[in-house]
Parts: sequence; C-alpha cells; structure tokens
Amino acid sequence: AAEVIDLGLRTGKMDRVKCSWAILLPNIQRMKRLVLDMLDFSKDRPLEIREADFNRTISAATETLHTQVYSELRQRGIKVSFQPGRSMPPVRMDPDRVHEMALNLMLNALDALAERARGGRVKVETWLQLSRQSVGLSVQDNGPGIPPELVDGIFVPFKSGKTRFGTGLGMTIAKQIIDQHGGAIEVDTAPGKGTKFTVYLPILGPSHPAS
Repeated sequence: AAEVIDLGLRTGKMDRVKCSWAILLPNIQRMKRLVLDMLDFSKDRPLEIREADFNRTISAATETLHTQVYSELRQRGIKVSFQPGRSMPPVRMDPDRVHEMALNLMLNALDALAERARGGRVKVETWLQLSRQSVGLSVQDNGPGIPPELVDGIFVPFKSGKTRFGTGLGMTIAKQIIDQHGGAIEVDTAPGKGTKFTVYLPILGPSHPAS
C-alpha cells in the first residue's frame, strides 16, 4: 500500500492514494496501539489520582474508538452504543488510565465480532452501585462468546485469542489498571451467548494507590 501511495503521489493519481491510505491507516493505528501497550506493560506507571467525571471519561473512550476504527465499523455495520448512568458522583481515579482501560475492553469486544459479517453490537453502560460504594461499567458484545477452555487466559498476555483491533496486551493492561484502582472485573460468557465484562471502581479511589 505504501508503494502505491508513493506512485499515486508522483503520478497525480489521487484515487489510488485515497484507496491505499484507507488500507494502510488501520494498520498504522494498530502498530501505534501495540507500541503504547508494550510500553505500558513494561514499565511501572503510577496512577495520577484526582476527582473526575466517570461518564465523561467513558464517553471519551467511545469517541476514541470511533475515531480509530471508524471505517471498519461502517463497512461491517457494527454499532457501538453508550448508555451513561444517572446521578453519578465524581470519582477519585486516574481518568487517562480509566479511559485506556475502557478503550481496551471495547477493542476486545470488536475482536469478538471479527467473524461476524454484519449486525455486530457493542453495548457500553455505566451506573452507580451504592451497595459496593462503586461506579460500574459494562461492555457487552453479541459475538460467539468465549470457549470455556480460554476463559482462564483472558487476562494473560497474548492468550486471549486472535486480535484484529487489539494488540494481545489490552486485556492484561485493563486488568492491571482495575487492580491499581482497587476495583474488580467480572466476565459473563458462554458459547453462542456473547460476552459481558463488568467493572467496578471504588468511588473514593484506591485505599493505597498502587504504582
């Protein structure tokens, strides 16, 4: 694709340039995500805790998702929806890291839809879970579900199955971020049922912020 772009620029054939760029751009973005994920995975990165708007952080993550994989979503008719919770209090968290965690969960959901030609759905929701003094986040897909033999390896690097949108490290990093915040993550899945990840983060933040 790079050679075709170069030739198109030199010959003035911009249709070729546009077509090849549409092919090349998703691969560039995926390589960028891989590099950033590897950097995150390899270094001890402390949290920067402050009060932040949880709904706004998750909404920004969905917008980032649409920006990064817009062409794929449009071509395959995948719909990503976000339902924000009401009466959400400020949350003590690292909003940049929570954004990253949510984005990784969404990219994982898109990977689960890789074999589905049309009709893929990713549903993102947030809510206030007073019984746990936490805010909740769920990311649900209508993919094929996770085979039982793979469930235990969901958060193991490069063992979550084939990746088209993610990097193989996204779920591991998501779990690290949740653990750093003193939160928890649950998975509900079965073959043919789809998969739903549910995250709980304490409203008051981690008791002892982890590095």
